[in-house]
Amino acid sequence: MKSCDENLARRIDEEAVSRKDSFTAMSIADSISGDFPAISKNDLANSVEKVLSGNNDIFEIWKDGEHISFIPRTVFMKGAEFCSTPSDDELKAGIFIPGDFFRVFAHADIDVASFSLLHMNKGPAAGLLMPMVSAAVIDAKFPFSAKTIKPKRRGRTEVPAFSMKDFYGRSGFRKGDTLLFRVEDYDKGIFSFRLKTTSERRRPNILKKWCIRMEQAFLKIFDELGDAIGFREQMEEAFLADPDILRDPPASFEEFLRASCQVGIVHRAGDGILWNKIPEEETGEIPEEMLSISAGRTRALGDILDEIGLALLPEIVDSYMNDAMFRKLPLDAVYERLMKLAPGQFADEAQKLSFEIMMEENWERLEEKYNASADSARGVLRGRLLDTYDEMLRIILESEKAGTLLSSIPQEEFGKFSSFLSTLSDTIASLDDDGAEFGEKDAQDIEKLMSSFDEIREISRKLSK
Repeated sequence: MKSCDENLARRIDEEAVSRKDSFTAMSIADSISGDFPAISKNDLANSVEKVLSGNNDIFEIWKDGEHISFIPRTVFMKGAEFCSTPSDDELKAGIFIPGDFFRVFAHADIDVASFSLLHMNKGPAAGLLMPMVSAAVIDAKFPFSAKTIKPKRRGRTEVPAFSMKDFYGRSGFRKGDTLLFRVEDYDKGIFSFRLKTTSERRRPNILKKWCIRMEQAFLKIFDELGDAIGFREQMEEAFLADPDILRDPPASFEEFLRASCQVGIVHRAGDGILWNKIPEEETGEIPEEMLSISAGRTRALGDILDEIGLALLPEIVDSYMNDAMFRKLPLDAVYERLMKLAPGQFADEAQKLSFEIMMEENWERLEEKYNASADSARGVLRGRLLDTYDEMLRIILESEKAGTLLSSIPQEEFGKFSSFLSTLSDTIASLDDDGAEFGEKDAQDIEKLMSSFDEIREISRKLSK
């Protein structure tokens, strides 16, 4: 009987690892039933479940707490994509070190020295080197296993690394860029790669959405499996829970960990694993680390508006969005409208990316609660106010370009101009204040404000002279 059990287990394993796609226990039972005629298909399927649950080369796929299928690990990983950003030390040395995150995507039994790296669509890349690197580099590239890597000489350690000097030079690799890797052959450790530029990573809201999906996957693992599995298994479980996070990811796992308020690294008995951070108070602001490093301010929308010289409160940006929805215009129309009124430029692509993500988030928030029919009367007046606001900002912009300061006009007129702009801004903000009622008196106050604009327009003519 024991021999039969061993033969059955071996046959199940052989059939499972030969599959080129996901499969069920019953499909394996159907395939091998002819070899074991004395066993019913239901009993065979039960044996398949039992045998494959202990096979590390087979992934189990679960949905809503129920096991639904299996897939060979090498099949699941083929074509998986992930980002990894070389550090300043790696760029300076012209190398790329396959660290802990990278190694998740190759069979655990494959030695790193056997990895192959192909420049995507362009053939073989440079081979492996064995550079000596500092303890700081080891800690950064091997956050889960650094404690097991012993220094070799004067605190420096020899590690396998890809020679990338020519590629970095030819591609013009810059801060904010990253490398996108793809698994070509999991069992053999063959990868391809290409440059993923900052501009490719600037799609509105993609970064934060990806970060949230990663957090959700890991928090579920922490809740269901606790700390009973290691880092590599945690990563694999996250991929199985949401395979789409392996499709053209916008950021690296290193960037994710720096940005996440909920997932971090802890060390237990010398081994590093992912674990739940103590929840921090939500600020409503996007973690700056998720937006790449910027030379400009990216913490909040008001900071960016200030840096590009756009004299707007964030609340007024909401009003521009409500106006676009009232006029059935897309978010792009809001962006273009504001950029025409901005005297300055973004500090870099990272700051521009931050701005676009914040704009996208605000748009989604407002779109969920926008009611066109309820906005009919308010919408017409909002449009007039914003058109006037545009004109005021253009006056300021053109006077600055001409080298004329507002303070150069008589003090009394300067006071009127400033007072009108302040009142106009407050009126627009209050018009779209959540829960604010809108009645006949509000409409009359707006009409009265607008009637005084002729005098302000006359003042502005003095600025153009």
